[in-house]
Amino acid sequence: MSNSIPNKRNLTLRYVFALLLIALLSLSTYGAVSFILYQQEDDAPVINLSGRQRMLSQKLTKEVLLLAQQQDPQLHAQARQLLGETLQTWQRVHKGLRQGDTQLDLPGNNSKAIQLLFEKIEPSFQIISDATLHILELNYGESPAMQKRLVDSIVKTSIPYLNWMDKAVFQYDKEATDRVVFLKNFEALIVVTMLFILLLEVLFIFRPMVKRIDFGYRSLQHKSEELQRELEKQRQMEKQLRENEEQFVQSQKMESLGVLAGGIAHDFNNILGIISGNAEFIHTLLTKMGQEVKHTEAIIKASVRGANLVKQILTFSQMEPQPLVPLNIAPVIKEAIDMLRTSLPAGIDIVPEIEDIQSNIMADKVQIQQVIINLVTNAVQSIKDQKGTIKIKLKEIDAESMLMLTVSDTGCGIVPENKQYIFDPFFSTRDIGKGTGLGLSVVHGIIKNHNGEITVTSNGKTGTKFTIFLPVIGDKRQIRHTG
Repeated sequence: MSNSIPNKRNLTLRYVFALLLIALLSLSTYGAVSFILYQQEDDAPVINLSGRQRMLSQKLTKEVLLLAQQQDPQLHAQARQLLGETLQTWQRVHKGLRQGDTQLDLPGNNSKAIQLLFEKIEPSFQIISDATLHILELNYGESPAMQKRLVDSIVKTSIPYLNWMDKAVFQYDKEATDRVVFLKNFEALIVVTMLFILLLEVLFIFRPMVKRIDFGYRSLQHKSEELQRELEKQRQMEKQLRENEEQFVQSQKMESLGVLAGGIAHDFNNILGIISGNAEFIHTLLTKMGQEVKHTEAIIKASVRGANLVKQILTFSQMEPQPLVPLNIAPVIKEAIDMLRTSLPAGIDIVPEIEDIQSNIMADKVQIQQVIINLVTNAVQSIKDQKGTIKIKLKEIDAESMLMLTVSDTGCGIVPENKQYIFDPFFSTRDIGKGTGLGLSVVHGIIKNHNGEITVTSNGKTGTKFTIFLPVIGDKRQIRHTG
């Protein structure tokens, strides 16, 4: 596209050429119009005086005849004086028409056609002028025969003179009309030329300029879009980097806590073993002696609870790895639900939606049950003393070869600022002494060991939903589990 668009230098040269052409045309138009208008200014007096010259010629002839007919000396003198004035005016106008007269506004710039006509008029003019002067030189009653010949000569010559003057007047009028017509045609030509130049400017200057502007705008827009994409890619990379850093820090923290918790749990388990063994020995002795055993029973129960807690800690720390085998977890989840129903507080119902799954996953039965127990326990603590529902769903996603397990409740939900910490070990929103903060950490660790993923959604006010994805294996054989 850029090859078809003139560069900046070519567009500038075209624009300068167009300006010069318009300037030259404007100057030519101004000169031509000024010249024509100057000539038109002279047309009116020339036409008027050429017509007046014809009338003066007729008046001169009449006055010559009137002078020849006067018998009264006084009237003859008056007619003679009047004829002299008319002759003088007639001669001056004739000379002005031919050579120009500034006082009469006659330019004298006649065309060749007018000059030829005046050359043909000139003999008649000279005859009439000389004969009239000769008559004016004669005194009253002197040489009547000569006067008669002169009068006849004037009358006879005035006819061709008038004919030629008519032609001159017509030529003057024709030339003035031609100039008006030429001016109108010239004006139309200027308009057409201007329109043509404007069209050329549109085609070869403004249109390429618009194309260039449009091309520049599109290029800028394209670069802007590329920059936005690069910025978005950079933001995504930075976001991914932050997430990776957070995951690394989290994994380091979990690993450190796991090592610490595992070491403490083993030592604590040894201590609990000694306490539990001695408590059972004392309980046996007191039973045989018929003594009170409620205190030893309390010690044994506390030891059992401590042992369960140690087991959770060891599960979290992954210091007790269990072998994973192909397992259909639908019956395992149903068994865990049946076991939990008996211990649920009044007003809380479990609603199972377990599909008849035929696919297996690599799993440990005890750990899967531990996941269900911990999530249900967490849901019960969220519902508290209110009435509520815990819904457990299991279905297979064939398109992704995954099992999806969801545990949702109608409890108080999780506030947004706590969502990022709920899988951290020892994090708990319960009062001190009412929770270990290991339940969800254990769930998270078990799911990770099963190559799965777990997510949580909550609006922070009502309800929490945990979603677990576990990969399906190709072996469809049912694995019988034992109670």
